[in-house]
Amino acid sequence: MVCLLEASEALRSPFRDFIIDMTKQDGHAPVCIICDVFLAWTVEVAHELGIYHSVFITGPGYSMATYVSVSLNMLQCKTEEKEFTLPDFPEAAQIQLSQLGNDLKFTDVPVRFCAPLCYVCAFFFH
Repeated sequence: MVCLLEASEALRSPFRDFIIDMTKQDGHAPVCIICDVFLAWTVEVAHELGIYHSVFITGPGYSMATYVSVSLNMLQCKTEEKEFTLPDFPEAAQIQLSQLGNDLKFTDVPVRFCAPLCYVCAFFFH
């Protein structure tokens, strides 16, 4: 799955060209671009072309927000303690190390699979 997501990045330039060509043909830009979180690069293309965009995140909101926060803050959260809080998500309960999957426990960077989601969230909220 990760390879597919990384390969989709190669569609960025053809997608941008398609939107530009379509805009020239129709005489106006699309009203909006709607994408799934795994095509996060479309957000950047839409922003560059001045087109409204919407990203669907189909997972539960609280769970996804927690996962993204843990992924983005993993280096800061590395601790000997069995519990920690998330610096950018104080509404979240204490996180116990035992609750984390190995993809989060043993990494020094945001998880590759989570990278598109982290990108979208960082683009909008920072």
